[in-house]
Formats: sequence, structure tokens, C-alpha cells
Amino acid sequence: MTDIDLAAETDRLQVAFDDIRALVTSDDPSIYRAVPEVSDWSPAQHLYHVLGATGRMLKAATLLANGAVNGDEPSLTAAGKTILESEIIPRGVGQAPEKTHPPSDLSPDDLETSYARAAGKMETAVRAVDANAPEDRGLEHHAWGVLTAPQWLRAARVHCRHHLKIVEEIRAHADT
Repeated sequence: MTDIDLAAETDRLQVAFDDIRALVTSDDPSIYRAVPEVSDWSPAQHLYHVLGATGRMLKAATLLANGAVNGDEPSLTAAGKTILESEIIPRGVGQAPEKTHPPSDLSPDDLETSYARAAGKMETAVRAVDANAPEDRGLEHHAWGVLTAPQWLRAARVHCRHHLKIVEEIRAHADT
């Protein structure tokens, strides 16, 4: 896989977080309604999921960068290589791990708390990875292989964009 420009990657991750923040803090009650023709989850549930999963990804990057874990030799699966290079997660191919599923009774406070937690982890991860990003150690992603700290940042951003696109599809379908 090609080298990751950390400054560009973190800028792009910040843009994704800004887009998520705009949705999380909006007064639009429609983000709490699912459109089953598009997704069983509402836009808010997608946001809650992506924030929780992203928080886990950013924690992996931070642990690696801070030397808190020894890690393994980086090795992407074919899917991981394709996704991190194309920056596209195919729709409907994978399933979110159960532990990252959103609650069915998600409240605006739950969503805002999840955003604040993930945003804090992003700031910590960006500082840690920028200061010390080992390229020879990685941590296991359940489907994409053993990722380095910079790859975890890219994975987080790609995953955010994937769910933001689904949110856009749900909202567009709801407007028709």
C-alpha cells in the first residue's frame, strides 16, 4: 500500500467529523427515522455506530503510536488492501460487529455524548500518530488485517465517509 500523508489524512478525517457534527447537532428530527428501503438503521443510528467504531479505530492508532502495545507485523487482507487503496467500502458486503450496533431507543443526548467521546479520541490519535507513527507494527482489524497507526486513521475516515454516504441516501429517499 502507498504511503499515507498524515497531514492530508488527518485533515480529511477532520472534515468527516465536521460533517458528522453538523448532523449530530442539527434540530432535524428526521435523522431519528429509518427508511427500511435504504437501511434498517436511521441516520442517527448510523452516526452512533460510526462514532463508536471510529473511536475504537482511533484508540488502536493511539495505542500503536504511543508504544502501549507491541503489535504485529502489518499485513492487510485482500479486502483491507482494496478498501484502504480505493477508499471505498462496498455497500452490503460486510456486517458491523454486534458490539458496535446502535441502541434502538437512541436519544439526541446519546448521540452527542458519542460524538464528544469520538472527537476526543480523534484529537488524541492525531497528536500521537503525528508525533510517533511506527510503520513496522500494527493491530488486527476483524476483516481488514493488521493495520499500522496511519492505516487506522485512513480506515476511520473511509468508514466515516461510507456511513455518511448511507445517511445521505436515507435522507434523500425520505424526501421523496
